[in-house]
Amino acid sequence: MSGINTQREFMEAVNGFRVSRAILSAIELELFLHLGEGGTAEQVAARAGTDARATKLLLNALAAIDVLNKEGDVFTPGSVVRESFQDPARRGSGQRLMHTAHIYRRWMTLSDCVREGTSVPLKKEGKRNDRELEAFIQAMQDTGSQRATDLVEAVGAAGIERLLDAGGGPGAYSAAFCRANPAIRATVLDLPEVVPLTRRHVEQMGLTDRIDTVAGDVTEGIPFSEEFDLVLLSNILHIFNHETGVTILRGLCGALKPGGRIAVQDFFTNDDGTEPVDAALFALNMLVNTECGGVFSFTETKRMLVEAGFDGAEALELPGRGDLVIGWRS
Repeated sequence: MSGINTQREFMEAVNGFRVSRAILSAIELELFLHLGEGGTAEQVAARAGTDARATKLLLNALAAIDVLNKEGDVFTPGSVVRESFQDPARRGSGQRLMHTAHIYRRWMTLSDCVREGTSVPLKKEGKRNDRELEAFIQAMQDTGSQRATDLVEAVGAAGIERLLDAGGGPGAYSAAFCRANPAIRATVLDLPEVVPLTRRHVEQMGLTDRIDTVAGDVTEGIPFSEEFDLVLLSNILHIFNHETGVTILRGLCGALKPGGRIAVQDFFTNDDGTEPVDAALFALNMLVNTECGGVFSFTETKRMLVEAGFDGAEALELPGRGDLVIGWRS
């Protein structure tokens, strides 16, 4: 992301929400799905149950930014819409984008969250509803499937027999390790409301004989002792503060066999919290979505691992968003 150095760039950034909001409203209203191969605003509105005039205004705006095409009165999907909503190979993209639409609503409360120091929506609404949870887990499956190969290559699958995927959601990373090494059996530990979704994804991936599930909360203790060669903690640490993070890591350290390793995949910042940009912005995402979450620096994460009982840690860079810290115990 380039910096904001001129008044024009500043105003473009300030008004950038308009494009984002138009796309996200179309996703929330399922207009891209109702558009199908094409149709007039009236036809799309009838399928979606929306107002015809207002729908036309939104579709016109989407055509103006080249998300849709328009010839006469007929709108057709642009290439990105086709790829995201109609390509079977990217069936999770729509749900991932729906998750982003849900997140946007919480970002609208950022000012209040900064005033109070915690997620105002979380205090008012509590946990995600079923629709939000399913969109979130599908988004994690889509993202995990895209990033799993890089993670497996960075960590290595050789010599592993038992893998614990703590807070593993849909099990995408467990599946990648199992495919990389036929000797691996994986366990996904996640919240009781998530486990049924995990099982569904594992079944869809054809790995029910290699991946099992256990319901539990990583903040309330890890129900294993010296059973695993590798523990994976992917995009979980940022939900919590330093103290809870150390508690989780200490429990996971106890779940490892002597000589075992932990792979912590997450967003990490430099020591002053300003780079990379994605990580600094993701810290705000945690502010509006969690009670006390944020993004740790590489330095603090390595310190947390040692505090939790690991004998050492090192940082590794991964392609794309997010990086990796490896910890080990003797």
